[in-house]
Amino acid sequence: MNLATLHNDDGSIEICFDGLEDWNYSVLIGQLLVNKERCTVLEVNELDMITDTAIDVHMKLDNIPFIFRRDDAFGNRLCASDSQYMSQLECLANRILEHIDIERLTEQ
Repeated sequence: MNLATLHNDDGSIEICFDGLEDWNYSVLIGQLLVNKERCTVLEVNELDMITDTAIDVHMKLDNIPFIFRRDDAFGNRLCASDSQYMSQLECLANRILEHIDIERLTEQ
């Protein structure tokens, strides 16, 4: 369970939750973003493609807009259209990993 940051040609970034790709983790990450990190949900878009299903949850943390994206091909990730938000989103993603670690420990 770790993070991978992708820098796209258009200047956008994606922070991927490696090892947390399945749908169960999508629900958990979404709940943690809203309930523990107090992110605001702005809009939810479900995309049903022929081979993949994707969900984009447009969110905001303070004044930072981002998308929590889940699709069958790439799993769960945080996306931002501007790389200026990279450090804040990496911190957010790391806090989500910490919450998941704590939940795993309490389940044992």
